[in-house]
Amino acid sequence: MKKVLLILADQWRADALGALGGPLGTLAHTPSIDALMARGVTFTNHHTVTIPCGPSRASLLTGLYAMTHRSVVNGTPLDARFTTLPQAALSAGVEPLLVGYTTTTPDPRTTSAVDPRFDRSGTVMPGFLPIAPFHAGQESYLAFLASREHTIPDPVEDLWAPNPAWVPPQGRTLAAAPSQIPAAEGDNAFYTTAAIDALRVRQDRNWLMMLAYFRPHPPFIAPEPWHELVDPQTVPLPPACGPMDHPLAAHLQKTVTQESFIRHGEGLAVDLSEAAVRDIRATYLGMVAELDHQIGRLMAHIEATGELDHTLIVFSSDHGELLGEHGLFGKYAWWENSYRVPLVIVDPRRKGAAGRRVDAYTESVDVMPTILEWLGADPIPLDGRSLGPFLDGGTPAQWRDGVMLEFDLRDLKSADGGAAGALGLAPNRTGAAVWRDAQNTYVRFAGLPTVLHTADDPDEHKNRAGDPAIARLERDLAGRLLDHRITHAERTLTGYQAGPGGLAKNSPSW
Repeated sequence: MKKVLLILADQWRADALGALGGPLGTLAHTPSIDALMARGVTFTNHHTVTIPCGPSRASLLTGLYAMTHRSVVNGTPLDARFTTLPQAALSAGVEPLLVGYTTTTPDPRTTSAVDPRFDRSGTVMPGFLPIAPFHAGQESYLAFLASREHTIPDPVEDLWAPNPAWVPPQGRTLAAAPSQIPAAEGDNAFYTTAAIDALRVRQDRNWLMMLAYFRPHPPFIAPEPWHELVDPQTVPLPPACGPMDHPLAAHLQKTVTQESFIRHGEGLAVDLSEAAVRDIRATYLGMVAELDHQIGRLMAHIEATGELDHTLIVFSSDHGELLGEHGLFGKYAWWENSYRVPLVIVDPRRKGAAGRRVDAYTESVDVMPTILEWLGADPIPLDGRSLGPFLDGGTPAQWRDGVMLEFDLRDLKSADGGAAGALGLAPNRTGAAVWRDAQNTYVRFAGLPTVLHTADDPDEHKNRAGDPAIARLERDLAGRLLDHRITHAERTLTGYQAGPGGLAKNSPSW
């Protein structure tokens, strides 16, 4: 049998795993994911190749960089010509199931301009059979709440406002308030139950299930008892950060609001008190623990049905979370914890891989070729490569020594053009490409100043003008970034060539 379970969290940063230890890990209650780590391989230097949700999921589910698929912000359509993971699964005789969401906007050339899906920032990726779709408004979950006699407020986001009956204890803030929805009726529980129910009737079928949770995405609020699981006083504060002088960083510090992360928050994120920052970080860890508990329910079902021994399990997240770093929350710009995410793969054929950790740089585009290899699907041109050799205890030949990351600032739905408008960027000069390796982070913008910081001098806003050594390093990193982009330029048909004797074809590089 061919079975794949792809569990994708939203906004789960890489260091929020108990088995990894570290400042946050030691406070993270994640026994279910820790158990997966003990059974499989953990990739400790894994990065999504782009942010935010929609572009990241487009890369994960096509195996392509954003520079290729060009679905660069939430709501940007995904070109219908690219083969998606669910479509490739169908071609391999596997039923692709979706519980949750993909944040995909359809190609407008394949439908009408009045298609109601364009009223959303994302819907279901073509090829998936939606079991309990999230969409942009969580209609499946809201219908469930209504069936349980919950009143759906207007605006619906007030479902995630603090419980009005909660009174903050001494030293706590509203940022630590519990949810008004009990854990048994929360969205994590709802989507987990939907996944379990879908698998109950598919034990004798080939399937690929993507279970895409909305948590620990903001608003940062957890149900009882998870909201009080971690004592805020034990949570380390992020490194101190004053005003930043890069135009984008300065813009973010002046515009990112508390309301984006705490329902009914007031003011800017950068102005949150230390107590509020600790409370949010503790609440985030509570949300992580609650989701881990629900994943444990699913894993118990798979084990009880005997499917654990023939199911490839992949756990990851679409992007990370800054948790107060640089005075910000969310996933922004070029900062490490916006991109660095967990990746755990359990391959039941590789029992000897249990508990292994891989520190090599891996990218979200590597997930699709790894899954297709497990399914025995025909290879297709992708930017990622299968992680199979790592699962076998080796290293693939000519493996990367850094990662390329991307983001884009365009905003066609905002009246003022959002960050791109505020920074005076022309419509197609809104993108940025990042090269990150063990020593350096180099950020090249189309329309803003370059950013460079190094492991031995991490101040990324320091004025280094006139430093010959820095100038040489910038040229070298710019060259590496350019080489990488040239190597991975779109190549769907570049592996073919006509001429005498007919059509020549080479095998796609995995």
